[in-house]
Amino acid sequence: MLSDSTLLVRRQAALMTLIFSNDESDTVTDRISQGLKIYQNNLLMTAARAISLKYPVLEQMVSNETIVAFTNQLLKKELPNSGDWADWGGMLPALISESSLADDHAYLSEVARLEWFVHQAARGKVAQLEVETLSNLTESDLGSVSLHLSPTLQIMESHFPVYELWGLHQVPDEEVDEGELYRLLVGNTAPHYYMVFQQDYRARIQTLTAHEYAWFRDVLAGMSVERLLGQHQEIDFVSWIEQAINQQWLVAIK
Repeated sequence: MLSDSTLLVRRQAALMTLIFSNDESDTVTDRISQGLKIYQNNLLMTAARAISLKYPVLEQMVSNETIVAFTNQLLKKELPNSGDWADWGGMLPALISESSLADDHAYLSEVARLEWFVHQAARGKVAQLEVETLSNLTESDLGSVSLHLSPTLQIMESHFPVYELWGLHQVPDEEVDEGELYRLLVGNTAPHYYMVFQQDYRARIQTLTAHEYAWFRDVLAGMSVERLLGQHQEIDFVSWIEQAINQQWLVAIK
C-alpha cells in the first residue's frame, strides 16, 4: 500500500500534468475553464520565481523575461513532482544548451550548471565522516578499498571561466564590471575545472587544476585507493586526506 506522502506526490504530479498540458485540441480547450487558465499562469509565475531563486546569476545575464520564457519551455519537459519547487529545475542547463541562445552565448548553460550544483550543495543532507573507517588505510590490500566523498560534492569542466563569471555577478546589475565581463568571455578557451561541495552547511566553490580534476573524477568513479595512488602519483595522498577531512569532502574509506 502506498504511503500518504507518496499518494500526495502522485496527485500533485497528475494535477501539474493537467494544468500544463500541451494539448491544444478544442476538446481540451473547452474543458479548461478560464479560471484554470488563470491558475496556470499563476503557477508559471511561481515556477519562474523558483527558477530565479536557483539561478540568480543566470537571471542577471538574460533578464527576467527570458527566465519566464525558459520556465515555460522547461515545464513542457520537466514537471515538478515532489511537492517542493526547490527540487525542480535541474534540466534547465540542458534546455539552454539546446536553445537558440547557445549559438552565441554557450557560456549561459555552463553558468546555469554551476548554479544548479551550488543549489544542490546548499540543500544537500549533511554527511558525517565515519571516523572508524580511516583505519582501513592500514589494510594491506588497498585494491579493495575506495574513498567515499560527500554526496554534495560535484565537479565540472568548462571551456568558460564560469566561476569567475558567477563571482562577477554577486553584486547588483548596475555594479557589474562590463569591462571585466568582456575580458572573461573573450579568449578564454582553455579548460577550467571546478568543484562544488558543502562545508559547514554552506555551498562552496573551489577551482581545480587538471590533475586535481582527474583525481576527483576517478575518486567519484569508485577507483580503488591502490589504483588511485598508481595513476595519480603527483597527488600527495597524506596531505590530501587531511584536507579532505578538514574540508568535509570525505565521508568514509571502505
